[in-house]
Amino acid sequence: MPPMMPRRHTSWKRPRPAGRFPPPGPPGGRASDTRLGCCRCLPIASRTKPTRRNGRNGLRHRRPWLQSTVGCPSLGFLSAEHVGGVAVVVGVTVALTVVARKYPGRWITLVSRVLAVLIAAAEPSYWIGQAIHGVYSPRDDLPLHLSRAAEFVSAAALWWPKPFLVELTYFWGLGAIVQALATPDIQQHFPDPGYFRFYVGHGGVLVAAVFLVLGRGIWPRPGAPVRVFLATIVFTAIAGLADILTGGNYMFLREKPTAGSLLNFLGPWPWYIASGLLLAIVFLAVLNAPFWFARLRAVVPSAR
Repeated sequence: MPPMMPRRHTSWKRPRPAGRFPPPGPPGGRASDTRLGCCRCLPIASRTKPTRRNGRNGLRHRRPWLQSTVGCPSLGFLSAEHVGGVAVVVGVTVALTVVARKYPGRWITLVSRVLAVLIAAAEPSYWIGQAIHGVYSPRDDLPLHLSRAAEFVSAAALWWPKPFLVELTYFWGLGAIVQALATPDIQQHFPDPGYFRFYVGHGGVLVAAVFLVLGRGIWPRPGAPVRVFLATIVFTAIAGLADILTGGNYMFLREKPTAGSLLNFLGPWPWYIASGLLLAIVFLAVLNAPFWFARLRAVVPSAR
């Protein structure tokens, strides 16, 4: 009688090659959308669809070239990349503001429009990358977070320095961008294009806000906080409608961000929305205080 052959283990599967396919990213959108202020920073990887099948074992894998940043650590707080990016943004802001005050001239218009083009191109460049890789989604990629909207508003204010556009740039920019720059939540590292896109877009808003108000002397007018607050309410209503239609979480109206944010200290849903409105009023008053005191000092001596 011939010897019995060992039974083949039919349940065995070929192991997944280590390092070839990185682990999938968080479901449902950009990881950066989990924190107030940083909205555009995790690229294509987190919403990649499984599209390729291994013919030998039938396992579906995600496209590795769409997952280049998944699993990578976020940009470290106070790391060399972080400090370097913030230092460049602050340096450009101070330099443009000081030079504009000391040497006004036609060059200001040229520099303003060049900066406007750079800022305005940051967000569409992300959309193009998402569309090329087939992962663009209205659920996550519409410019309906305040920091994304601030990029387009600041670009418009630099090109057409109308008082209302400058007021929106100043209050929205300083209110929504500073936290994003201070605590970045991005997976791209220097010299990845996404790293530069983040600092050009977000940092450009900060540059525009200070440059327009202090460098070019376009101060917020009396009543500016009220106008900006009403505009913010309208924008929030539009974002809420988009949340209903797309199932997204624009302006974090459905749920709080899971990473670091002031909203985490403002109570549960939906109370943190009302608390956020009160906090916005405080921020508007604080940002407007220097100009209110300056106008008050100008009025008191003239009255005497």
